[in-house]
Amino acid sequence: MKWVVSILLLACAVQAFSAEISGRIYIIKDPGENDIRAGYVGLTSRGEQVNCFAGTTTGAAAASVWCTTYKPRKSFVSWAPDSGCTYRHTSLKPGKYLVYVQRGELYVDWKVVKIASPSSNLKANFSANPASAGDLRISWGGSKGDYNLRVSPLDSKSRSPLPGADLPLYMGVDVDVTGNGTVMRGLKAGNYLLELRAADRQGSEREGYFTIFTDIGSWHIKAEPGVILDYRLP
Repeated sequence: MKWVVSILLLACAVQAFSAEISGRIYIIKDPGENDIRAGYVGLTSRGEQVNCFAGTTTGAAAASVWCTTYKPRKSFVSWAPDSGCTYRHTSLKPGKYLVYVQRGELYVDWKVVKIASPSSNLKANFSANPASAGDLRISWGGSKGDYNLRVSPLDSKSRSPLPGADLPLYMGVDVDVTGNGTVMRGLKAGNYLLELRAADRQGSEREGYFTIFTDIGSWHIKAEPGVILDYRLP
């Protein structure tokens, strides 16, 4: 009888963390070797914020990577020149998840999905298509120095697609800038939150370097396919 109870408890424990999200990443007009990342930011039904991602490089050779940092939750991404790119996020709890892929430095495609039960097995496919991306020319005043620009996705009404989650921290795309402006190339068309921060690099080679960020401001912006949009920050 004790064995039966133990087996039932084990089965319940496995079921509690058995949901997964998986799919394909269609790379259109592949420019050649480039980084690809598959990840998620989630809010479980109990209010826990979770995240994970796995990344690899596309090119002439096949490659696959598992991320086990947050096990039992794991993320997987695989690339093969003949069959393309796939991903998996496993051992997920019920809740809402923003699932995303990042191609190269800036291009991000994302979807919000809901895991309703511990046994859910959801499919979500993505694409990385340069034709659906645009460029941003961003400049600002003030003293010249080191800055950081961070963009994170907003929905079609310029709201957070996953309220309550810290999307800028866990999936924001960062660009370091020296000076008073830059051009961000290849951002998927859509709405974004843009944050500008001063970056103060401190430390030494012996003790290690670290950067202190000071928030300057944030703005709602958008990218449009095939064009360069100019943003002059106050």
